[in-house]
Amino acid sequence: SCHTSLECSWAPPPSILRVYRVAVFFPAMLGGGFSNQGSQSSQGYAFKLGRLCDAEIRVSLFVLLYIGYNLFKILQHGGQAMGFLLMREVGNTVLLYATVLCHEFGHGNMARYLGGRIDHILLWVFGGICFSTRPEGKIDNPK
Repeated sequence: SCHTSLECSWAPPPSILRVYRVAVFFPAMLGGGFSNQGSQSSQGYAFKLGRLCDAEIRVSLFVLLYIGYNLFKILQHGGQAMGFLLMREVGNTVLLYATVLCHEFGHGNMARYLGGRIDHILLWVFGGICFSTRPEGKIDNPK
């Protein structure tokens, strides 16, 4: 479970909730956004990395191509600094995707606060996508 004292005691201001509802949920009600099509394609071109805070984490196969390309460039360069360059590349990549994952959990936790759940989070070469749901017909959270 991901419950912390900060998560339980902090609530976003009502103005932020109104903006978030319009920006995120209104397009979904109109059938826009990533919805079903994006969710289905993320299942076909990604692999399951694991679960974190009761959310499935998936990684696009294109991320592996991106990492492979970067490692290939380093190996082509060669030289005495190759070990350092490899360590730096691995560190940069881990830091980048850890940051993206934290960002996507921000979206997911807001969806949870509004009464929804996180279906899964997809990490891909352009960042990440949090696929989340909310109860049908529910507009406001009574909290």
